[in-house]
Amino acid sequence: MPASKRHPHMLKSLTLEQVTALDHEAINGNGLAYYETAMITHAVVYKNRISAHVGNYAENTQVRITFHEHDFAGSCTCQKSRKICRHIVALLYAWIHDGGEFLEVEKILCEVKKMGKTRLLEIIENILQQKPEFAGLFLSKRPPDWDEIDLEIE
Repeated sequence: MPASKRHPHMLKSLTLEQVTALDHEAINGNGLAYYETAMITHAVVYKNRISAHVGNYAENTQVRITFHEHDFAGSCTCQKSRKICRHIVALLYAWIHDGGEFLEVEKILCEVKKMGKTRLLEIIENILQQKPEFAGLFLSKRPPDWDEIDLEIE
């Protein structure tokens, strides 16, 4: 099933025509060429949000887009003064063209919920051995929101 059919809100109905129009309006049509040459890694979809690292060898930005009923809000670490930058547009093109390759967090969570306590503790132990800086995620009094977890993945 195409990625655009699996997810709610505007995410499921986003079209290439809409992305192309946004591309031309926001960044003079340079987004498609950037998408075709940029590296888009760690692409994730969770509920009504997509995120990824977008860039090339000289830059690597973190992009998050949250879709609402008839609109979306994007954020990018490039900190351009524009509301919509080339990284956001590139991620939208990636969703349209490569959405089936995005990691589906909800699918992973369904599998995790089936695991026993011993297996989950083994996984946490492995995570902490590889990334001790993540310890705070497990010790926090309240669970962090998805957008609050900033994982620098190499």
